[in-house]
This record gives sequence, structure tokens and C-alpha cells, in this order.
Amino acid sequence: MKRKQSVCLFLVFVWLNTLFLIGQVRKENELYTKLKKLKLFKSNRQDVESLFKYTIRKETDGSEGYKTVYYDLRGAKLTVDYSTGQCSEHRSKQGYDVSRDTVFGVSLSYRRLLKFSSFDFDLTRFEKYAETDNNAIIYTNEELGIELIGGKDVIRRIEFSPTEIEEERYRCKESFSKASTTQN
Repeated sequence: MKRKQSVCLFLVFVWLNTLFLIGQVRKENELYTKLKKLKLFKSNRQDVESLFKYTIRKETDGSEGYKTVYYDLRGAKLTVDYSTGQCSEHRSKQGYDVSRDTVFGVSLSYRRLLKFSSFDFDLTRFEKYAETDNNAIIYTNEELGIELIGGKDVIRRIEFSPTEIEEERYRCKESFSKASTTQN
């Protein structure tokens, strides 16, 4: 009788654990679904912060023409690069000529590996690279500005960065000197 109870308790434990893990994968996929709503050079900080429940872990000062905010999410870490304003405002080639707090780079790092099959990526549209230092596999689609970092069948991080067309359109093209702006 005790053996039957032990087996039943074990099966209940396995079943509950499986339900928990399925729920976790759903939540992690919800993060990606929300992330897809963001559009580089169109979305802003308010858009990002209204989509996610977060804690800000760190924020850079923005002295280089952009600032990076590191968010802790449940099940992942989100890193977002924001503009500090028009090129003429920050007098640097290091940024983009867009309004303050405009999103131009996003990285979502999951706390655990997830299967590629959990996502809607068509890997035939990506170039595959192997990184030998840490056995990572990187899938890149420069046309879409997406990079996927993981392993053979798993994904750890999703990055969105400017495409070549966006770089050409938005990147600050000239450096501004303080002397040229104060003489007017």
C-alpha cells in the first residue's frame, strides 16, 4: 500500500512540475510576443516600460550619444539602447538622429535555454555561425536586424539591432564641435 502511495505522490509531483514548466515557457514566450511589438526608431522608453513588469538594474549616463537601460524581468533580462536626442543635441557621431528616448537596440536574454520550436523563427532565413569560445551558435538575419544566440536546438538570447538601411538613414553623420555651436 505504501508503495502505491509513493508512486502516486511521485506521479503527482512530476505532473505538477510539468505544469509549472509549461507555464514558465508560456511566460517566457509572452516576453518575446511583447518584444515584437517594439519597433526600432519608432518605439520609445514609455512604450517599453508599459509592456513589461520590470525592475531597473542599471542605467548608463548617456554621455556617448545613447544610454543603455538594463531591466530585470521575470524569467529574463532586457537590455534597451535609447537615443539621448538629435545628433546636434549630443554633438557626437555615436548616436542616431532621432528623438530622446527612442529605442534603437534591444536584447532579451532568457535565464534558461528555450527550444527554438517554441518560437516562430524561420531559421532558413538566417545565416548560422558557430562561436568556438563558448560553443554558442549564432543565427543572423541582417535584413531583419535580428540575431539569435543559443545552441543547436535552443535559444538563450534574441537581439534586435538596426538594419543597414536604418543605419544609413538614422546614424549621426558628422561630429559637432563645441566651438562651432557657440560662435553663432
